[in-house]
Amino acid sequence: MKTGNMCMAYGLKAREAVMQEILNPDITCIKCAFLVLQMNELFKKKELFKTRKNAMKKIKHKRLVITFAVLAVLVLLAALFCWWNSPEQIYARNKEALEEAVQTIQKTGSTKDIDIGGVSSIVYLSEAETKHPVIEFHTSSFGVMPPAPYVGLYYSVDGCPVADESGANLIADGDSWRWVGTGDNKGTTWQIEGNWYAYTAWY
Repeated sequence: MKTGNMCMAYGLKAREAVMQEILNPDITCIKCAFLVLQMNELFKKKELFKTRKNAMKKIKHKRLVITFAVLAVLVLLAALFCWWNSPEQIYARNKEALEEAVQTIQKTGSTKDIDIGGVSSIVYLSEAETKHPVIEFHTSSFGVMPPAPYVGLYYSVDGCPVADESGANLIADGDSWRWVGTGDNKGTTWQIEGNWYAYTAWY
C-alpha cells in the first residue's frame, strides 16, 4: 500500500475509535471534550495531507510545463540557427561580396585574402581540373561525429549543376539533383538563382 493510502486508512481508523469513545454512555465531560479536540486534530491532519498532496500536484504540473517550454524554445532556436546558416540566407546576405569574389578568383585564379561572412573555405576548380569549372563556398558542417552533412554553395561557370570533385553523375529529382559517389559519398544540389547553386553532401 502506498504511503498516502496508509495515512488515510490510519486516520479513518483513528476517527472511528474516537467516535466510539464519544458515544460511550459512561464517558465523562472532560474526556468527551478531550476526544472532541482529538477528533478536531485528526480532521486538521487530513486537511493538511490533502493540501500537501495538491501542492505536490501543482509543482509537478509546473515542472512539466516548464520542461515542455524549454524544449520548444530549444527546437525553435535550432530551427532558426539552421535557417540563418542555410546557403540561401548566406547568399542573400552576401550576394554582392560573393559576386565580387567570383570575378576576382576568375581573374587571378586565387582564393586567398577573400573573407565572406558565413563562409569557412573557398575552393576553385578550374577548366583544367574538371569538366564543369566551379567556385565552391563551403559554409558549414552539422553534427559532432560522422556522417555529418557538409553544406555550402557554388558558382557554376557554365551554369550547369555539378556533383562533387569525383565527377559522379547527377540524377534529376524534382527541382534538385542528387548524386552517389564511391563508398558512402552522396549529395544533393539545387539552384538558388542564375549560376548559383546550393549543396548538401555526406562523406
